[in-house]
Amino acid sequence: MRKFIFIVTILIVMPVYAAKIVGYISSFNGKGSDFVLKRNEKMLEIRIYMNLKIGDEITALKKGSSITLILINDDTVTLMYEDTKDRVYQVKENYRSKWFNLLVTWFDSLWLKNPEDYERIVNYSSR
Repeated sequence: MRKFIFIVTILIVMPVYAAKIVGYISSFNGKGSDFVLKRNEKMLEIRIYMNLKIGDEITALKKGSSITLILINDDTVTLMYEDTKDRVYQVKENYRSKWFNLLVTWFDSLWLKNPEDYERIVNYSSR
């Protein structure tokens, strides 16, 4: 019975901790109160080097304020008041690292691109 309760507890608690981190806050111009970071319907205080998770929503509240985000694929995103006054910036899941992109490119290069190459190989192997 203890094992069952332990497994059920892990299955319930694990998704909360498994939220994927896709970047962090590098810097901001202004005060922390000039920005809103909303995560799971909770407002969080902005801090330098704060992790960003999928679904986080960021808004700049004060004119002249800006915030710089570093994402997992080394992209730098700078949001200004003008960028978020009409719509919220939402952190998305589709950020892939440069290493992952290189791996995909290499793997893709292993396959034949030209149909004539395939025919040549088939004809050669059937001799």
